[in-house]
Order: sequence, then structure tokens, then C-alpha cells
Amino acid sequence: MYLASLTISNFRRFTKTTLSFQPGLNVIVGPNNIGKSAVVDGLRALLAGADDPYPRFTSDDIHLPKAGTATGEITFTFVFKDLDLDDEADFLHAIREKLSGDIEAVMGVTYGEPDKSGRLRARRWCGQFEEVPASSQMLDNLRSVYLQPLRDAEQNLRPGRNSQLSRLLHLLSGKEAREEIGDLLKHLDKDIKNVQPLKDAQDAIFGRHQTMLGAQLAQVLNVELAGNDFGKLAARLSLLVDAFDSIETALVTQRFKLGVFKLH
Repeated sequence: MYLASLTISNFRRFTKTTLSFQPGLNVIVGPNNIGKSAVVDGLRALLAGADDPYPRFTSDDIHLPKAGTATGEITFTFVFKDLDLDDEADFLHAIREKLSGDIEAVMGVTYGEPDKSGRLRARRWCGQFEEVPASSQMLDNLRSVYLQPLRDAEQNLRPGRNSQLSRLLHLLSGKEAREEIGDLLKHLDKDIKNVQPLKDAQDAIFGRHQTMLGAQLAQVLNVELAGNDFGKLAARLSLLVDAFDSIETALVTQRFKLGVFKLH
């Protein structure tokens, strides 16, 4: 199934508007302050998971009409189409059948009264009449990865623990995948140690070390991979784009104000 539409009500610049999406890649283009970030925040309100907490809104996010006051609730309504039999079972309480016989899943998030901190309370619901709470099991079947805009492409794409690539790999890798990558790195480390130039280098380093300190004081030295676990691998990832440096490419790309996401 895929997300076919998002209806935004009473949120920031939007009184009420519906955006339609297609399966695959979708691009939102527009100047500043047109509402692109509001659309992305609306998507994250339902789709974000534990690694990407949903946006938190206050009364300042409620739509302010001209010559009026901000009142009412903020509501995001999501319609999913092309459900298979497994999807229908997983989203049973969200199912809505149209007159044409097509099956859709309707889910939504409504932000109402603020709590003591001023944040609007979120209520996740499903179905046609907004009465059935969306279960945690149902929400677990919806997964998304949100990558922040490249405000500073050179910094965000530079290899490191907090790089975009490192964060993406962590978000997309489960525990089993991380363990598998870790095992592969350990095997790679073992194989590299048997390469003759590395063996010669280790013998030379250890021999000189032992000559300087003597057999009693010398320590065991090993030449091996500095990063042989999942976290260190993710921190060293770089993005290569044909003949262009990835950072230069990103600097060109970020000149355009684009919202890009893939729906599936």
C-alpha cells in the first residue's frame, strides 16, 4: 500500500487543504514560507517512529485567520490505497470501503488542548469517523526515515558519528543486521591480518618495540582495523557521486528548495 493523500486542517498557513501523492518518488517545490515544512511535519506526525519522535506543536501552530484568533484543533488525515490482503488484516479498524468497491485505510492525528508545558496533546485515530484509537501495533506497521535538510552540506555529509549517512544506516538497520555487519567486519579484519605486507609491517613494528624495551617490558602490538564494529563503520561512510565530490554535489543541490520523499 502507499500513502495516497494527506489532508491538513487548521495548521499554520493552511485552513484546510488536501495533497495527493503517487507511489514512488514525490517532490514538493516552492519558495520559502509556502508551507513545505508544514507538509513534512504533517507526514511525520503519523509516520515517525521511536528513533524519530513525532513533531510537538503548540497553540502557535494553530491556523491564524486574517483579523481573527487561532482556535480549534489541528488535524492531519491520511488515506492509504492499494492495500493487499495482509494490509487489510493489519489495518482492519482503519478500513473504509468506497462506493466503487475500493478499499482504503484512513488514519489521522488530532492535536487538541495543550498540556502544562504548552504542547498540544496528540490523539491518533483510525477509521472513517475518528472514533477508534490507532493501536501501537498498527502504528508499528508504518515506518519512515526523516533526514533533516542539508543546511550545511559540507558538515552534514562529512564522515562522522552524526553524519546523515551514519544516521540513515542506524535507522534502517535492525539488531540482526548490525550483528551481521559486525561479524563480517571481524572476518575481514582476520583476513587482512594474513596479508603479507601487513604481517611484515607488524613484525617490523613489534621487533623494533621489543628491541627498545626488552622482552620483559615490551607489549604485544597488533596491526588491525581501527573500526571493526557497526558504529565505527557507519561513522566512516562517504557518499560518492560519479566524478563529483559528494559535498560539492550537495552544495549545488541545496540551492534549490525541494521537499523529496518516497512513498511505498
